[in-house]
Amino acid sequence: MTISFTIRKNSTGFCRKKLIWKQLVDFSGYPDYCTMVAAVRVIEQTRDFARTEWFVMLGNTPLSWHQVSRMDRERMTVHSETVGGDFGIFRTKWNVVDNPDGTAALAGTLTYDLAVPVVDATCGERIRRDLSVFIETVAAAHVRNAEAQSCDERVYRRVPVDRRDTLSIDGSIVDVRLADFSRGGLKFRLVKGLIDSGGGNDVRWQADRISANGRLFHDGNSGTHRVSFAQPLNEQQFRELFSRWSEDPVRSDEFIHFYDVVSAPVSTGIRILSRPKM
Repeated sequence: MTISFTIRKNSTGFCRKKLIWKQLVDFSGYPDYCTMVAAVRVIEQTRDFARTEWFVMLGNTPLSWHQVSRMDRERMTVHSETVGGDFGIFRTKWNVVDNPDGTAALAGTLTYDLAVPVVDATCGERIRRDLSVFIETVAAAHVRNAEAQSCDERVYRRVPVDRRDTLSIDGSIVDVRLADFSRGGLKFRLVKGLIDSGGGNDVRWQADRISANGRLFHDGNSGTHRVSFAQPLNEQQFRELFSRWSEDPVRSDEFIHFYDVVSAPVSTGIRILSRPKM
Protein backbone atom coordinates (compact mmCIF):
# COMPACT_ATOMS: atom_id res chain seq x y z
CA MET A 1 0.00 0.00 0.00
CA THR A 2 1.24 3.51 -0.81
CA ILE A 3 0.21 6.66 1.04
CA SER A 4 0.93 9.95 -0.71
CA PHE A 5 0.90 13.13 1.37
CA THR A 6 1.41 16.89 1.19
CA ILE A 7 1.52 19.11 4.26
CA ARG A 8 1.07 22.86 3.71
CA LYS A 9 0.95 25.71 6.22
CA ASN A 10 -2.12 27.96 6.10
CA SER A 11 -0.28 30.97 7.42
CA THR A 12 1.07 34.30 6.27
CA GLY A 13 4.29 33.43 8.08
CA PHE A 14 7.27 32.27 6.06
CA CYS A 15 7.97 28.65 6.91
CA ARG A 16 11.57 28.26 5.80
CA LYS A 17 12.72 25.20 3.92
CA LYS A 18 15.95 24.96 5.90
CA LEU A 19 13.99 24.75 9.16
CA ILE A 20 11.75 21.95 7.89
CA TRP A 21 14.89 20.18 6.67
CA LYS A 22 16.52 20.53 10.08
CA GLN A 23 13.48 18.89 11.69
CA LEU A 24 13.35 16.18 9.06
CA VAL A 25 16.89 14.87 9.58
CA ASP A 26 16.87 15.17 13.39
CA PHE A 27 15.70 11.58 13.84
CA SER A 28 16.31 11.42 17.58
CA GLY A 29 13.97 14.40 18.06
CA TYR A 30 10.87 12.75 16.56
CA PRO A 31 9.52 11.45 19.92
CA ASP A 32 9.58 15.02 21.28
CA TYR A 33 6.68 16.13 19.08
CA CYS A 34 5.02 12.92 17.90
CA THR A 35 3.51 10.80 20.68
CA MET A 36 3.09 7.84 18.32
CA VAL A 37 6.90 7.56 18.13
CA ALA A 38 7.99 5.96 21.39
CA ALA A 39 11.73 6.14 20.63
CA VAL A 40 14.26 6.42 17.82
CA ARG A 41 17.75 5.05 18.35
CA VAL A 42 20.33 6.61 16.04
CA ILE A 43 22.91 3.93 15.31
CA GLU A 44 24.90 5.95 12.78
CA GLN A 45 24.41 9.33 11.12
CA THR A 46 26.45 11.48 8.74
CA ARG A 47 25.51 14.42 6.54
CA ASP A 48 23.97 12.17 3.87
CA PHE A 49 23.33 8.80 5.56
CA ALA A 50 21.64 7.49 8.71
CA ARG A 51 20.92 4.10 10.24
CA THR A 52 18.20 4.15 12.88
CA GLU A 53 15.92 1.88 14.94
CA TRP A 54 12.29 2.92 15.40
CA PHE A 55 9.75 2.02 18.09
CA VAL A 56 6.22 3.17 17.20
CA MET A 57 2.70 2.66 18.61
CA LEU A 58 0.02 2.37 15.91
CA GLY A 59 -3.18 2.37 17.94
CA ASN A 60 -2.56 -0.39 20.48
CA THR A 61 -0.04 -2.17 18.28
CA PRO A 62 3.69 -1.75 19.06
CA LEU A 63 5.84 -1.95 15.94
CA SER A 64 9.58 -1.60 15.42
CA TRP A 65 12.01 -1.64 12.52
CA HIS A 66 15.57 -0.83 11.48
CA GLN A 67 15.85 1.80 8.77
CA VAL A 68 18.52 3.28 6.50
CA SER A 69 18.07 6.84 5.21
CA ARG A 70 19.84 8.72 2.45
CA MET A 71 19.67 12.49 2.62
CA ASP A 72 20.27 14.95 -0.22
CA ARG A 73 20.50 18.46 1.21
CA GLU A 74 20.75 20.13 -2.20
CA ARG A 75 17.47 18.60 -3.39
CA MET A 76 16.08 18.50 0.16
CA THR A 77 14.99 14.88 -0.13
CA VAL A 78 15.20 11.98 2.32
CA HIS A 79 14.78 8.39 1.10
CA SER A 80 14.37 5.76 3.82
CA GLU A 81 13.84 2.00 3.72
CA THR A 82 13.59 -0.75 6.32
CA VAL A 83 16.32 -3.36 6.60
CA GLY A 84 14.56 -5.48 9.22
CA GLY A 85 11.63 -5.44 11.61
CA ASP A 86 7.85 -5.76 11.54
CA PHE A 87 7.42 -4.53 7.96
CA GLY A 88 8.36 -6.45 4.86
CA ILE A 89 8.31 -3.12 2.99
CA PHE A 90 8.45 0.29 4.64
CA ARG A 91 9.75 2.99 2.31
CA THR A 92 9.40 6.73 2.75
CA LYS A 93 10.33 9.64 0.53
CA TRP A 94 10.23 13.12 2.05
CA ASN A 95 10.67 16.24 -0.09
CA VAL A 96 10.72 19.85 1.12
CA VAL A 97 9.23 21.92 -1.70
CA ASP A 98 8.35 25.53 -2.50
CA ASN A 99 4.80 26.84 -2.42
CA PRO A 100 3.80 29.43 -5.05
CA ASP A 101 3.39 32.08 -2.33
CA GLY A 102 7.01 31.70 -1.18
CA THR A 103 6.28 29.49 1.83
CA ALA A 104 7.35 25.85 2.05
CA ALA A 105 5.59 22.49 2.05
CA LEU A 106 6.51 18.93 2.93
CA ALA A 107 5.46 16.24 0.46
CA GLY A 108 6.23 12.60 -0.10
CA THR A 109 5.12 9.00 -0.09
CA LEU A 110 5.05 6.05 2.28
CA THR A 111 4.97 2.56 0.75
CA TYR A 112 4.54 -0.38 3.11
CA ASP A 113 3.61 -4.03 3.43
CA LEU A 114 3.57 -6.07 6.62
CA ALA A 115 6.04 -8.92 6.93
CA VAL A 116 3.32 -11.32 8.20
CA PRO A 117 0.52 -11.85 5.60
CA VAL A 118 -2.01 -13.15 8.14
CA VAL A 119 -1.66 -9.95 10.19
CA ASP A 120 -2.09 -7.90 7.04
CA ALA A 121 -5.26 -9.83 6.18
CA THR A 122 -6.85 -9.46 9.62
CA CYS A 123 -5.62 -6.01 10.68
CA GLY A 124 -4.60 -4.43 7.38
CA GLU A 125 -7.37 -1.84 7.19
CA ARG A 126 -6.85 -0.63 10.74
CA ILE A 127 -3.08 -0.44 10.29
CA ARG A 128 -3.58 1.47 7.03
CA ARG A 129 -5.68 4.04 8.89
CA ASP A 130 -3.19 4.21 11.75
CA LEU A 131 -0.29 4.68 9.33
CA SER A 132 -2.16 7.49 7.59
CA VAL A 133 -2.56 9.21 10.95
CA PHE A 134 1.08 8.49 11.79
CA ILE A 135 2.54 9.98 8.60
CA GLU A 136 0.20 12.98 8.77
CA THR A 137 1.08 13.62 12.41
CA VAL A 138 4.83 13.43 11.82
CA ALA A 139 4.75 15.56 8.68
CA ALA A 140 2.45 18.22 10.14
CA ALA A 141 4.64 18.42 13.26
CA HIS A 142 7.70 19.08 11.07
CA VAL A 143 5.95 22.06 9.47
CA ARG A 144 4.51 23.41 12.74
CA ASN A 145 7.86 23.26 14.50
CA ALA A 146 9.62 24.92 11.58
CA GLU A 147 7.01 27.68 11.51
CA ALA A 148 7.45 28.25 15.25
CA GLN A 149 11.22 28.53 14.82
CA SER A 150 10.73 30.89 11.89
CA CYS A 151 8.55 33.13 14.09
CA ASP A 152 11.22 32.99 16.79
CA GLU A 153 13.77 34.24 14.26
CA ARG A 154 11.43 37.08 13.26
CA VAL A 155 10.20 38.46 16.54
CA TYR A 156 9.15 41.83 15.10
CA ARG A 157 6.68 42.56 12.33
CA ARG A 158 8.20 43.62 9.05
CA VAL A 159 7.13 46.85 7.38
CA PRO A 160 6.80 46.31 3.61
CA VAL A 161 8.29 49.18 1.60
CA ASP A 162 9.33 49.83 -1.98
CA ARG A 163 11.66 52.77 -1.74
CA ARG A 164 15.06 53.67 -3.13
CA ASP A 165 17.64 55.04 -0.71
CA THR A 166 21.33 54.99 0.12
CA LEU A 167 22.90 52.98 2.93
CA SER A 168 26.39 52.89 4.36
CA ILE A 169 27.71 49.34 4.81
CA ASP A 170 31.07 49.32 6.59
CA GLY A 171 31.71 52.81 5.24
CA SER A 172 30.83 51.97 1.61
CA ILE A 173 27.87 53.90 0.20
CA VAL A 174 25.45 51.71 -1.73
CA ASP A 175 22.29 52.57 -3.63
CA VAL A 176 19.51 50.15 -2.67
CA ARG A 177 15.85 49.36 -3.27
CA LEU A 178 14.37 48.59 0.15
CA ALA A 179 11.93 45.66 0.40
CA ASP A 180 11.07 45.67 4.11
CA PHE A 181 12.43 46.50 7.55
CA SER A 182 11.63 45.93 11.21
CA ARG A 183 13.18 46.63 14.60
CA GLY A 184 15.24 43.48 14.03
CA GLY A 185 16.56 43.94 10.50
CA LEU A 186 16.11 45.17 6.93
CA LYS A 187 15.97 43.65 3.46
CA PHE A 188 17.04 45.24 0.19
CA ARG A 189 18.32 44.78 -3.35
CA LEU A 190 21.42 46.50 -4.66
CA VAL A 191 20.81 49.13 -7.34
CA LYS A 192 24.33 50.53 -7.52
CA GLY A 193 27.50 49.64 -5.67
CA LEU A 194 29.17 46.46 -4.45
CA ILE A 195 29.33 44.86 -1.02
CA ASP A 196 31.01 41.71 0.24
CA SER A 197 27.96 39.65 1.19
CA GLY A 198 29.17 36.20 2.08
CA GLY A 199 27.56 33.87 4.61
CA GLY A 200 26.79 36.12 7.58
CA ASN A 201 29.43 38.85 7.60
CA ASP A 202 29.54 41.20 10.59
CA VAL A 203 28.92 44.74 9.38
CA ARG A 204 28.24 48.28 10.55
CA TRP A 205 25.32 49.82 8.68
CA GLN A 206 23.96 53.34 8.65
CA ALA A 207 20.90 55.12 7.24
CA ASP A 208 20.94 58.87 7.83
CA ARG A 209 21.50 59.30 11.59
CA ILE A 210 20.65 55.69 12.51
CA SER A 211 23.52 53.21 12.67
CA ALA A 212 24.06 49.83 14.30
CA ASN A 213 25.98 46.57 14.09
CA GLY A 214 24.50 43.55 12.37
CA ARG A 215 25.10 40.51 10.18
CA LEU A 216 24.79 40.70 6.42
CA PHE A 217 23.35 37.78 4.43
CA HIS A 218 22.85 37.35 0.69
CA ASP A 219 20.21 35.19 -1.00
CA GLY A 220 21.66 34.21 -4.35
CA ASN A 221 18.34 32.88 -5.64
CA SER A 222 16.38 36.09 -5.12
CA GLY A 223 19.28 38.55 -5.35
CA THR A 224 18.32 40.16 -2.05
CA HIS A 225 20.42 41.12 0.96
CA ARG A 226 19.32 41.14 4.58
CA VAL A 227 20.93 42.79 7.58
CA SER A 228 20.00 41.14 10.89
CA PHE A 229 20.61 43.68 13.65
CA ALA A 230 22.80 42.64 16.59
CA GLN A 231 20.42 44.54 18.89
CA PRO A 232 16.83 45.55 18.05
CA LEU A 233 16.29 49.21 17.26
CA ASN A 234 14.86 51.23 20.11
CA GLU A 235 11.50 52.92 19.57
CA GLN A 236 12.99 56.30 18.68
CA GLN A 237 15.32 54.80 16.06
CA PHE A 238 12.51 52.73 14.58
CA ARG A 239 10.16 55.71 14.36
CA GLU A 240 12.82 57.75 12.57
CA LEU A 241 13.31 55.02 9.97
CA PHE A 242 9.56 54.58 9.70
CA SER A 243 9.14 58.30 8.98
CA ARG A 244 11.94 58.12 6.40
CA TRP A 245 10.79 55.00 4.55
CA SER A 246 7.07 54.42 5.13
CA GLU A 247 4.33 56.18 3.19
CA ASP A 248 2.08 56.11 6.28
CA PRO A 249 4.15 57.26 9.30
CA VAL A 250 1.15 57.37 11.65
CA ARG A 251 0.92 53.56 11.51
CA SER A 252 4.31 53.06 13.19
CA ASP A 253 2.69 51.87 16.46
CA GLU A 254 1.37 48.78 14.65
CA PHE A 255 4.93 47.59 14.01
CA ILE A 256 6.61 48.49 17.31
CA HIS A 257 5.52 45.45 19.28
CA PHE A 258 6.47 41.79 19.27
CA TYR A 259 4.75 39.27 17.06
CA ASP A 260 1.72 37.69 18.65
CA VAL A 261 2.68 34.14 17.72
CA VAL A 262 -0.43 32.04 17.19
CA SER A 263 -0.55 28.41 16.14
CA ALA A 264 -2.00 28.41 12.62
CA PRO A 265 -3.87 25.52 11.01
CA VAL A 266 -2.08 23.01 8.85
CA SER A 267 -3.73 21.70 5.70
CA THR A 268 -3.04 18.13 4.72
CA GLY A 269 -3.47 16.19 1.53
CA ILE A 270 -3.45 12.42 2.08
CA ARG A 271 -4.12 10.07 -0.83
CA ILE A 272 -4.18 6.29 -0.64
CA LEU A 273 -2.73 4.72 -3.77
CA SER A 274 -2.67 1.13 -5.00
CA ARG A 275 -1.04 -1.77 -3.19
CA PRO A 276 2.36 -2.64 -4.68
CA LYS A 277 2.56 -5.88 -6.62
CA MET A 278 4.05 -8.76 -4.64
